[in-house]
Amino acid sequence: MIIFSLILVISQAYTKIDIDTVKLDKNNKFLIIHANLKEIFLIGKYSNYPIFEYSVTEERWIISCDICDVENWASGHSDLIIRPENFRNATLFISAFISNSTNISKTDIKLQVEHLEPPLCLNHCSNQGNCDEIFCRCRIGFAGLDCGLELSKLTLDNGFATSLKPYHWKFYYVSLEFSNPDLSLQISLSQDSSMHIFQKPSRFISSLPSMIHQTSSSTILGTKTYLKPLYFSSNYLLVGLLCFSKSQCEYSIGIKAQKNKNQFFINIAIIGTFSVIFVISALTFATVIFKHCFKKYIKLEDETRTITINDMNGMFPKIKSKSRNKKSSVPCCICLQDMLDNDNIRVLGCFHIFHAHCIDTWTKDHVNCPMCKKALIYSRQVSMVK
Repeated sequence: MIIFSLILVISQAYTKIDIDTVKLDKNNKFLIIHANLKEIFLIGKYSNYPIFEYSVTEERWIISCDICDVENWASGHSDLIIRPENFRNATLFISAFISNSTNISKTDIKLQVEHLEPPLCLNHCSNQGNCDEIFCRCRIGFAGLDCGLELSKLTLDNGFATSLKPYHWKFYYVSLEFSNPDLSLQISLSQDSSMHIFQKPSRFISSLPSMIHQTSSSTILGTKTYLKPLYFSSNYLLVGLLCFSKSQCEYSIGIKAQKNKNQFFINIAIIGTFSVIFVISALTFATVIFKHCFKKYIKLEDETRTITINDMNGMFPKIKSKSRNKKSSVPCCICLQDMLDNDNIRVLGCFHIFHAHCIDTWTKDHVNCPMCKKALIYSRQVSMVK
């Protein structure tokens, strides 16, 4: 059992009006609360007062409600529809959102409760949709419980001027199949009025953008232009407009391709950055490959090259051995004989010492040091560096 109470909102003051207790069964039924006035918007919240108001200081909507159907309000209906999945064993508080342009008192509001069984296809879906097991499935370009809410399509460079009554809604949709990514939504007001804009990208045209489920919003006052770049990957951009003013809102709306003056320089900067990264990466890769190939080449050259006597004379000239006595003499590891005074010797780049005629004979068949096996050409380069 749910006890309903009506909380009437007038000039931000809450006035409580009690209505009859409504008994709810647990079968698959809908509960519809009808209001006799079309200028009000019914909302509901369990166990607490619902809040639905615009904060001028914060420039945003403050909303706290469990049941609030803006699409029904935008369609011109003031009914509050409670689905079976919204039933709770708690007190449901109902508020009426009333615009400041109307002179409505609490005694003017009359509510009536009605049970409906599914399918809930009101007005036969207004001939703009198909009735399934529960609700209307609206065609593209229509929304609302009875598919009676028409959405106008915005096309590229085909803007137009129109008007909207005070506290009335208008919805648009944009098919985002344009190849030009530099698109923007442009809305201009021509009078001293206020308009709220709600938009969201979506894959389907189903739940329309409003203050209930907004992804982005803006408020424009007076003669101003609202410009929003479109960089969405969805199929549609849905736009909801609310004339939040006591006077009629006259405006123009359209989708235009923007010419970004800085885009050329941005593209140049991006291309330049990637070019520098590519060049640095290519040079690094080429350096690594060159070093690897050079080492392979040197090794192959050292292993295959024949060293002549002239090469040895140029790299490791003959010098005379000097030894103070026989005990201090150094043996040649090739012939195993001591290197005596005035013997012709050669000092390799690895600083190993041999008889000149012994190392010359060795290099006829070898290109490396007999002791440390280092290549003679490489050892020469190392000794020169040292």
